[in-house]
Amino acid sequence: MKQLLLLILYSLINTSVVFSQTADANNVDTLAGNFIKHLQHNNREKIFVQTDKWFYTAGETIWLKAYCINAFSHKYSAVSKIMFADLVNDKDSVIQTVILNIPLHKTDAAIQLPASISEGYYWLRAYTKKMLQDDKNSISVQPVYVVTNNAPLKLPKEEIINNQTDNTSIPELTFFPEGGSIISGTTNTIGFRAATKSGKPVIVTGYVTDNMDTVVARFKTDFAGMGKFDLSAWKVRKYTAHISWNDKKDIKYPLPLIDPFAIQLSVPDQNNNSIHIVVSMGDSLYKKNKQTYLVAVNRDHLLFASVGRDMYELNIPVANFPGGKTQLMLFNDQQQVVSERSVFVNNKPITLNAVADKVNYNRREKATLNIIAGDSINHPAASLLSVAVTDDNQVHETIDTRLIKTLLQDNIDLPADTMLVDNYNTGEQDLIMLTQKPAYTGWKIKQEINNLQKQDAVLENDSNITGVGGQIVNAKNEPDANQVVTLIANGKIDMIDRDTTDARGRFYFNLPPNTGNVEFTLQVTDEKNRIKDEKILQDLVDLPAFSTPVALKKKFNAEEAALINHYKINHPDIYISKGKEYLSEVKVTGFSNNKGIDPKRRMSPNSHLIVFGERERDSPQSTRDLVLSSPGVSMRQGLLTLQGGPTDMKEPGAKDEPLIIIDGLPYTNTVSSPSESSPALAFLGSIATNTIDFIEVLSGPDGAQYGIRGAHGAIIVNTLSDARPKDSPGAVGKLKSIHKGYSVPATFESPDYSKKEFKKSTSDDLRSTIFWNSNIYTGKDGKASLSFYTADAAATYTATIMGISSEGTIIYKKIRLSRK
Repeated sequence: MKQLLLLILYSLINTSVVFSQTADANNVDTLAGNFIKHLQHNNREKIFVQTDKWFYTAGETIWLKAYCINAFSHKYSAVSKIMFADLVNDKDSVIQTVILNIPLHKTDAAIQLPASISEGYYWLRAYTKKMLQDDKNSISVQPVYVVTNNAPLKLPKEEIINNQTDNTSIPELTFFPEGGSIISGTTNTIGFRAATKSGKPVIVTGYVTDNMDTVVARFKTDFAGMGKFDLSAWKVRKYTAHISWNDKKDIKYPLPLIDPFAIQLSVPDQNNNSIHIVVSMGDSLYKKNKQTYLVAVNRDHLLFASVGRDMYELNIPVANFPGGKTQLMLFNDQQQVVSERSVFVNNKPITLNAVADKVNYNRREKATLNIIAGDSINHPAASLLSVAVTDDNQVHETIDTRLIKTLLQDNIDLPADTMLVDNYNTGEQDLIMLTQKPAYTGWKIKQEINNLQKQDAVLENDSNITGVGGQIVNAKNEPDANQVVTLIANGKIDMIDRDTTDARGRFYFNLPPNTGNVEFTLQVTDEKNRIKDEKILQDLVDLPAFSTPVALKKKFNAEEAALINHYKINHPDIYISKGKEYLSEVKVTGFSNNKGIDPKRRMSPNSHLIVFGERERDSPQSTRDLVLSSPGVSMRQGLLTLQGGPTDMKEPGAKDEPLIIIDGLPYTNTVSSPSESSPALAFLGSIATNTIDFIEVLSGPDGAQYGIRGAHGAIIVNTLSDARPKDSPGAVGKLKSIHKGYSVPATFESPDYSKKEFKKSTSDDLRSTIFWNSNIYTGKDGKASLSFYTADAAATYTATIMGISSEGTIIYKKIRLSRK
């Protein structure tokens, strides 16, 4: 083999090299620099979310923290300004949406589950508008299961069906030739993965034949549905893999064809000190003195670069490489990626240690966790963390989410089991890396650099989140300039402000920061402060509306579903913690037919009622979300539909939606939102929940009493005595509404047992979430400390710590505490 002409070590390897061939040095330097620049200019985002639990009781609060990071570097990303987190049901009807501020690191929230919510799967989604634009499949989606005490105990059918199907369906085999291609005249290593259609790894054995039916190799899975075999290939032959499965004795899978123009990068050996590299050429390139460039990167950092000719070998020292995935890429003389190989380096990245101050705790005793974040040689690491402490008797530990596993290992495609890459031996780690999909094959420097432009932060207008704006129009729907608009806010903030409309009839009011959702009244007056008959059009927050990609709706497996059922069996009376009022408990009862409403006020005894008590009026959910989560209410072709409503809408529009009635009067919608396809939902979303007594939902047949418009059903809004139609959204001169701002999560309340009145309380402390804090910062010394009080039940607690270091290391740690 020809010798390597030049070796250049970058970044983490501080070595002086004398270059004998300046042109080659300049070429590899330019190529490596431009490739890293390409990686660093990629501003794709990724979000991971921590919640305090993985299943909840109706009426409980979901405590969450979302982290927005760069998909490649894993460093905190503020390219987008606004993050949305919402909880949707299986039909993608939104239960609640919260808006989070990424640049200010205010990405924690509390989502209150309605006490009347149905049992079943829900999906917690977190995303930015940029993620939806780049790739909707890149958003964060994780399952949340809600239990009630009146639903039947059973294992969800989906899991049973999937398990039965997995045992009978023909497995899928995916082959991964090392370096991406099979070349003739040499021994090729070919990895493979065997799994069911649902992704469950399976055990297989088989053999490989050529087109003369000669057996040339045999193979079997080593672990987790993965294996590898060697194949000495010849250019004139084709190869086929065979396996037997259940009653099917010969299932065939064609192997990739031999490529005579391929250049192959392989790793025959790796140890703690170095990686042995071999570069081979296909028949058509062999001994053509072809030049290639080898580049090694970790995320968006350059680790190594070299240049060579024809076929050659070399050893790459890895003592100073960061731990995790290193991507090796081979470029041809046209500076295009033609071969890739991933390797796993076992050098330890930043780790986190958490130590409790005691081995065992008594009831209502103070517990302290001391946290230290740093690398393997004790360099401290500044980190942002969130911590949840839960009772294992009530919550049960679940399998780590696949997203977190992938992020922890630099986006490594892991087998569908519970282990992280660190837990495998070196041979198993190499097999995992051999069977990774290529990430950059086809990348070419000239094509990319010609189009390379710095991608600045996304220009997002959050004025509708930080303030209240809109337009005043006259009876002819023409912009009305020089009109005096007054905003009056009461409740969370007390504020009175005035603005005069501009030539376009526009007005705007800045609200104080960190106010969350604010109820307010707008009115248009003349110089004598008399309300004028001008129409007020409020600007609404543009909440994205989209369907969740089906592939992201990963339900719990049979084992996890069984844990949920176990919880229900052992906790027949479901109690909900009320924070400060934890001494008084609320039992979930579900829906009732009358809900305390005088039957004479109802339009139909068969209707569904949404009664706005103190909980609903203080709920962060909007009127829109409360209606959409009601039984019989759904979306069809982007429009609101009631049970018994239209099924075939040839030209769907507002005419096909249910009639909205406020205090007995049909109402015309004057509220619109560019992200809301349903005019009716846009209108309902503008009605402040604290102005409503109850809502009655009439299905199609019952709504016919209102004539043709009621044929599609009716939604009847009954307001409180001080909130009549004259003050309702869209009315002229005056408008009552609610401003949806950046989320200001409620404080997680837990009893302070240092106070005697709490310590001596005879009420049982049955909390399932013992502690939650979503904003813990380790200082320059990498240290942080937190304290909480234990509950009454003897149990093992699990403290789950998640977060991110300033260098982009994802932190994930679980420790156990004993309360006996």
